[in-house]
Amino acid sequence: MDRSLLSMMRPHLPRSLLIRPPVPRTSIQRYSRISSQNQNRSTITNIAARLDSHDTGIIRTETRIASIETKLVKLNDKVRMLNNKVGLLNDKLSDIYKIVAQFKNEMSPWNLF
Repeated sequence: MDRSLLSMMRPHLPRSLLIRPPVPRTSIQRYSRISSQNQNRSTITNIAARLDSHDTGIIRTETRIASIETKLVKLNDKVRMLNNKVGLLNDKLSDIYKIVAQFKNEMSPWNLF
């Protein structure tokens, strides 16, 4: 059949549909349904992959935090030990000051007579 005759018979149809036969609606619906299912699957896969990477990042962060906490506990122990040593040195220094003060009192000219 001639195209012009077809266009006269169906003037409301676009030219592209007149040249080739239309695709049945059910196959279009099936294709779009399968396509959307595939998109949903890929979206779910992408989200799952992102969640896995976030979980991995969270686990790494928690490991770092635990490592830092361990280091802080060790540093705290060292600071406590150093504070104890400083306290002992202060005690010895005050003893030395007392001895020096006694010596000065004994050696003062007022005590020599």
